[in-house]
Amino acid sequence: MKNIKLGEKRLKNFFLYNHERCSTMDKLVELMRLIKSRPELYLSCRSINYLKVYMDGYFFALPNEKSSGFMSEMDEFREWLANRFNISTNQSWAQIILFFSPNEFFALDEFFRLFEEFTLTKH
Repeated sequence: MKNIKLGEKRLKNFFLYNHERCSTMDKLVELMRLIKSRPELYLSCRSINYLKVYMDGYFFALPNEKSSGFMSEMDEFREWLANRFNISTNQSWAQIILFFSPNEFFALDEFFRLFEEFTLTKH
């Protein structure tokens, strides 16, 4: 229980102190970094599907103007994935990665690798 509180505190502190100074992409990268470092603090199960549910809930909880920025970044990531895998689909980023992975647990690790690759192409 103590670890969960610590993870929540790190996440809360980051967004409280950096929310206005950072770009949407920087905030998204930091959120992914926090989750990747200790997924058990943020996800009920080490799975790409649980990450997708967490992210959807997170975006839903944000005010509309902030939520739309995060969602557009993730939509851009989904389009990047489709191009990278040379497919045409309307599936979510999670479903695309899961399709090319042996299971949802491996897909979570693959998400972090692909998301990092995506962020490097944006800079």
